[in-house]
Amino acid sequence: MLPDVRDALDTEKSERDEVILGRIEELVRQTESPLERLERMVHPWTSYLVLPVFALVNAGVALSAEFARQAFTSAVTWGVMAG
Repeated sequence: MLPDVRDALDTEKSERDEVILGRIEELVRQTESPLERLERMVHPWTSYLVLPVFALVNAGVALSAEFARQAFTSAVTWGVMAG
């Protein structure tokens, strides 16, 4: 199977190559524990939402609707997000 994988990765995509790579992906999914799957699913939420909110609250920043409105209408906020 390994030579087939090397061929599939080295050549242009064909139907056979897609099947081989799909089979490997399914085998990898089957070896992943439920906890690892859950961790992979919640990672974006914890990294980009929960952790920043936690950091702001721990730093003593008062989160309110007025604060959010001011932050999202600020040119500095949009510049940081674009950068």
